[in-house]
Amino acid sequence: MKIDDKSIKQMMMFGQSTSMLGLCLPGLIESHPEIMVITADQAYPAGLDSFKAKYPDHFLNAGIAEQNMIGMAAGIAETGKRVICVAQACFITMRAYEPIRQFCGYMGVPLILVGISSGFGLTMMGNTHYALEDIALMRTIPNMAIACPANPIEAVTALEEALVHDGPVYIRLNGMKETQLAPNLNNENCILTDGTDVNIISTGSMVKNSLEAVNILKEKGISARLFNARTVRPLNPDAIDLDIPMTVTVEEHRKTGGLGDAVADVLSPYGAKLVKIAVENDYPTPGSYSYLLEQSGLMPDQIAERIIKTIR
Repeated sequence: MKIDDKSIKQMMMFGQSTSMLGLCLPGLIESHPEIMVITADQAYPAGLDSFKAKYPDHFLNAGIAEQNMIGMAAGIAETGKRVICVAQACFITMRAYEPIRQFCGYMGVPLILVGISSGFGLTMMGNTHYALEDIALMRTIPNMAIACPANPIEAVTALEEALVHDGPVYIRLNGMKETQLAPNLNNENCILTDGTDVNIISTGSMVKNSLEAVNILKEKGISARLFNARTVRPLNPDAIDLDIPMTVTVEEHRKTGGLGDAVADVLSPYGAKLVKIAVENDYPTPGSYSYLLEQSGLMPDQIAERIIKTIR
């Protein structure tokens, strides 16, 4: 699907889920008539109301029943449909983990799982609604690909690639406008900045904050390479640069099981230095999005400070 300048401007005005599902899915269904969308009562939050109205035969609402949604999706997929399941990231990965394990992992059903409002996206709803373990859980499912777009345009690309991927895919969407990158950063080169002192590998919502941290580091005389890990699984091999003495991973996810551990699996045979900047093993006090990031040390100045202290 070709994205023109007008579409880019329109997408950057909205969150990831609205841009991907509400604006671009109607165009994708023309070339993929096998698409079936099932939501766990999330049509409005995911920007799917117009799609539901225009393509009622391609849409189902399973209600607030994520486990049932996955079972329904697996059955429909067996009829030749390409099923996209949409729910809050915390519930599609945690509440529905067992059926995903059975159907997508054990049976190999190629469902496309879309988790909206990942990380701290649901802010004031509290720790029951934060998705900070979703990458870790999906990494345990054999053959599950994991995409973490950094902006709405990357989200559309992730969906396009998922539709032709031979296997299950989890697409992790944040949707907070604070995380959106400028359109000119949407290119095939995932290396956003070159550097020699530290290699920063960031994913999803934290790419923007990491880019701002790189600018702070530059003012302090530290040269940083920044890699945008659009997929955590498979991890792009270009993310790793063994010629740089220190690697830092930054993610809006718990320190256990996420991007940091994916990078550690690659670096461990080389004994390379790795610093993981992520949510610690605690439950933060609910509040605004920036307040939650600050508690977890994920604001740009905090990321830069952590790197400076480690280097010096």
